Amino acid sequence: MWHQVGSYRIESRVSFKTEIDTTFDLNRLLSEQISTAIRSKMLPIVLAGNRNNCLGTTAGIGQNRLSIVWLDTHGDFNTPETTVSDFLDGMRQAMATGRYGDSTESISR
Repeated sequence: MWHQVGSYRIESRVSFKTEIDTTFDLNRLLSEQISTAIRSKMLPIVLAGNRNNCLGTTAGIGQNRLSIVWLDTHGDFNTPETTVSDFLDGMRQAMATGRYGDSTESISR
């Protein structure tokens, strides 16, 4: 049996590209593409160069249909309150699982 395959390239639309603005913009775009694919009865497969794509992927799938198996050498469960480096990449799992801490409201705007 053959399956139809589609390919979509996602590029940031922010005019002034800072790491955090680009990260959240790309994750918003990824979330929209994942959600569209699922509504179209397609199986989305994400190939990305940074593990932060888990945020857009999990948001696009939706919490009521989501399970995560995370195989990585890093826990990535830091929050703004627990990080010693302030490195956003170390907070992705906390964000993806809703354990980001008190700063979630300001980050999501």
